[in-house]
Amino acid sequence: MSKLRFAQKVVRSLEELRAAIGPQRFDRAAKKWIALFGIGIYVGIGFGVYYIAINLEGILHWILTYLGSIALTIFAIMIGLLAYAFKLFLRFVYGLIEILIGIISVILYTSLASPTTQSIIQILGGIYIIVRGLDNAYESLSSDNQIKKWIVRQKQGNAPSTTSPT
Repeated sequence: MSKLRFAQKVVRSLEELRAAIGPQRFDRAAKKWIALFGIGIYVGIGFGVYYIAINLEGILHWILTYLGSIALTIFAIMIGLLAYAFKLFLRFVYGLIEILIGIISVILYTSLASPTTQSIIQILGGIYIIVRGLDNAYESLSSDNQIKKWIVRQKQGNAPSTTSPT
C-alpha cells in the first residue's frame, strides 16, 4: 500500500469516527490526544537530554577509550578547520554565533551560587568571546566587504531590491 493511499484511508477513518461520535466530542478527544502526544515527546526529549547530561563523562570516557585521544584530537582539529572556513565565507553570521555563545557562557557561570576563581575566569572568557564576535561582525561590514557594498547600494537606490550580495 502506498503512503498516499494509507494517509487517505486514515483520513477517511477519522472522518467516519467524527461523524459517528459527533464533531464536538471528536474535537475534544483529538485535542486531548494531541496534548498527550506532545507531552510524551517533551518528556522523551527531556529524559534523553538528562541521560546525556548525567552520562556525559562516561560518554567522553568511552570515546577516549575506544577511539583514543588521537582520534578525538583529529576530530577537534577538523571541526576547527571547518569553523575557520565558515568564518571566511560568512564572517558576520560567525560573529553573531560567537556573540550568542559568549552570552550563554556568561549566563551559565553567573548563575552559580558562589563565585569561584574558575567561574570568574570562565565569565571573563565569555566576555572575550562576545568581544571577538562583535569584532568579527564589525569587520565583516568593512568597506571591502560585498555585503556592505550591497547594503549601501540598497540605501542609495542604485540596485534593485532583489539583488543579492556576491
